[in-house]
Amino acid sequence: MNKKPGLHEILIQFIPEGAVEQVAEWIVGYKIKVNITKSRYTKSGDYRLPGNGHGHRISINHDLNKYHFLITFVHEVAHLTSFVKYKNIAPHGKEWKQEFQILMDPFLHEGIFPEDILIELQNYIKNPAAASCTDVKLSKVLVKYDGKNTIFVEDLPENAVFMLKNGKKFIKGPKIKKLYKCTEYGGKHLYLVHPLAEITSYEEA
Repeated sequence: MNKKPGLHEILIQFIPEGAVEQVAEWIVGYKIKVNITKSRYTKSGDYRLPGNGHGHRISINHDLNKYHFLITFVHEVAHLTSFVKYKNIAPHGKEWKQEFQILMDPFLHEGIFPEDILIELQNYIKNPAAASCTDVKLSKVLVKYDGKNTIFVEDLPENAVFMLKNGKKFIKGPKIKKLYKCTEYGGKHLYLVHPLAEITSYEEA
């Protein structure tokens, strides 16, 4: 009879080996139920408060590489520890930022992350945002480890025609603050598109 894999054996499939011991300790200590979910376009993970007979729950998208998975998991554990310590606070306020920085600190070395990720992660963690994917430099370096040739809107020349993963086509326009002003292909409606929106095809003007 095949032996059922233990927590450490499962975790090593999703995160760097050097992080397994600490993550396992959190899962057991806080009695976290971890769900590996299908890919969600709007988020990489989430945390749900205890209630209705449930304990702490964290969900993470199944298709994240090991480094992205670990950062996302720590992000969600920071929500958990913030709740335990402070109860009702802003979701990504100063208390969460402090918790995220504390929880990430043991992993900030090259035994866990490659040098290029570590450099951008150390910059990001100085003032972490609601999601790591909002940090363009960190997101781009994380994508390098997905094992696929991903092209983003910001990589295209202006006036290129491109298609997003949702099947919609646009013409790339100028950058307005942090977003690109793009025109609906074949129409007149304008949209603000994130520089790291992934494209499935494009044609240069």
